[in-house]
Amino acid sequence: MKRSKTKTLKTAKADTWKVFSLWVRLKDSRHGLNQCYTCGLVGHVKDMHAGHALGGRHNAVLFDLFLVRPQCRQCNMYNNGQYNRFRLRLIDEFDQEWYDEKVRLCSKTGRIMKYTTADLDEMIEWFREDIKITSLNRQLEDT
Repeated sequence: MKRSKTKTLKTAKADTWKVFSLWVRLKDSRHGLNQCYTCGLVGHVKDMHAGHALGGRHNAVLFDLFLVRPQCRQCNMYNNGQYNRFRLRLIDEFDQEWYDEKVRLCSKTGRIMKYTTADLDEMIEWFREDIKITSLNRQLEDT
């Protein structure tokens, strides 16, 4: 009799990241192209990254819907995330108070967030469903 493998938290987090990263890169794309949040470069979604506004990639930031945006490889990897430009764009988009509160909530001491594999599986399903809905809406817009 085969034992069913239980997904580890590490595997569940990696699986969630794959779907979330795709969602971030597709969310505001048009015809497979998206714009880097920090430098404005337009590129194909497959060449973009899902970059974080705050370093560390701890749980409070990892899947944050506002603090993760499409970034080109140059900004995300070679320019260390362009955190200052990222910060300025977020402040312009929201405001300074909003940004300061996000930073406070996402600091390691401000909010400890723990995920279960069930939480992560739910997130995967939500992002997959949203990707499908967004894709269908885009098809309708393009007709």
